[in-house]
Amino acid sequence: MNSSAQNNTTFAERAALLTSRGIPVVPVNAGQKRCTVPDWPKLATTDPDLLNRWPSDSNTAAVCLPGGICVLDADAAGLVARIEQDAGETMPQTFMVKSGGKGFPHIYFTHTERSTALGNRHAQGLFDFQADRKYVVGPGSVLENGGVYEITCDAPIAPIPAWMCDWIESNSEAEKRLSKGTTVPVHPDFDIDALLEHYGLVYDVQGKWYVTDVCPIAGHKHEQSTQTGFYFDGETFGFHCSGGNCAGAGMTVGQVIRKLNDPQESKIRKPYAGPIWKELTESPRSFPYTEGGNAERLVAEHANSFGYLPTIRCGFSMTDGGGSSMLQPRSMQPPRQRFVT
Repeated sequence: MNSSAQNNTTFAERAALLTSRGIPVVPVNAGQKRCTVPDWPKLATTDPDLLNRWPSDSNTAAVCLPGGICVLDADAAGLVARIEQDAGETMPQTFMVKSGGKGFPHIYFTHTERSTALGNRHAQGLFDFQADRKYVVGPGSVLENGGVYEITCDAPIAPIPAWMCDWIESNSEAEKRLSKGTTVPVHPDFDIDALLEHYGLVYDVQGKWYVTDVCPIAGHKHEQSTQTGFYFDGETFGFHCSGGNCAGAGMTVGQVIRKLNDPQESKIRKPYAGPIWKELTESPRSFPYTEGGNAERLVAEHANSFGYLPTIRCGFSMTDGGGSSMLQPRSMQPPRQRFVT
């Protein structure tokens, strides 16, 4: 079904349903739930002149940011009744939209200090709490299968109650973050959806995590791990596998991409052609060959890019995320450190 043929409104008209309530908007691909605009959180706007520049058949995304709105994105029937029963409270009347996908509600609230501190949350099969640099598809949008996002309660947006924040916190997990130094800066035009689809990976977006249905290294789902996947926060890219004995558990995202590009290891015969890694803007320093000291100086200058492990091999292994090369000293004793990512 052609979604654009089913939608008789323009992007600007659909966006006005949100911007009239002070909600910033970005475009979503026509007929889809996916926004492919690079750096979209920074481009979210209520300015009609800017919104008129986007394709008329685009769907809309209501962008959740601190100081603006947050949305309880239901993923199960009867969620509101369950919350009210558990909390012994009544849901305040607020703006609500029925999803064009599963038909469950998107419940809009204005942020409070409590909800801002709570941040993005996820409860598998129950809900997502979209709070910071997240979006939900807006009313009037139409999916390729004909599903329509419809306003079901046209009330002013209410502040989220503290008791609801308490319930959300008690019934969900905080968005998982990778530790500093385990993510890699990406190119401004990097498109994670296009990359994962190129490699045939099916995934579920959970906050900043793109959880894959199978481990891309093992080729199957780890029974003990439900959080294997890729991390993308709009600026940096990472990978995590918590499968105990899986080779992917010790891999960086660059090593995973390199593995997926290996024709002997992957069904994909052609590497992803889009930009991934941030371009190097500064020339790296070079150090003279000595028996010691270089490892420490490299770590001090490039701590976010390199780490080191004891080894008996000679030289330093250096990588930009996509591959590695070995620099061999002309003559020296085997160093105590080898650089790895």
